[in-house]
Amino acid sequence: MMGKKTGILKRFVQDFYLVLILVFLYAPIATMTVLSFNSSKSRTQWGGFTTRWYTELFSSNTIMTALYNTLLIAFLSSIIAVIIGTAAEAECDKLCVVTAPFEVSVERIAARDGISPEMAARRLNAQTPEAVLTARADYILPNTSTREALAKAANELCDALIGEGCCA
Repeated sequence: MMGKKTGILKRFVQDFYLVLILVFLYAPIATMTVLSFNSSKSRTQWGGFTTRWYTELFSSNTIMTALYNTLLIAFLSSIIAVIIGTAAEAECDKLCVVTAPFEVSVERIAARDGISPEMAARRLNAQTPEAVLTARADYILPNTSTREALAKAANELCDALIGEGCCA
């Protein structure tokens, strides 16, 4: 009983801490967004709603050039990352997938993260289906026993792959 209370308290503290961080991060953004529509130049006095500042912003050549450059850099960075990532996939010699029965995975996630089995099942259902992963896999390691057994199987697979000369 004590372990369950400790788990609930731990989960509450974690959730509270997360909310605190999110408020700390997003409150200034929300404040600046609201104040950007203030007709007064003062941040402490509300002068009424206006879009004047946005009109001035978008009519400035300097700002529009900076916006264009920012968007261009973001677009090019994304394209380059996709190209490099796609090329890097060709360098991966083997794909190994570790699997476990759905119910076992749900149970393990719920115990590890202190969440309900329903939440753990939602997490798993949001991931790439196991059938898709195993269809692309060169090796499948079933995780139906202990961590030690999985580690032993993984080490044996690594040793075999090194013996074949496919990884260093």
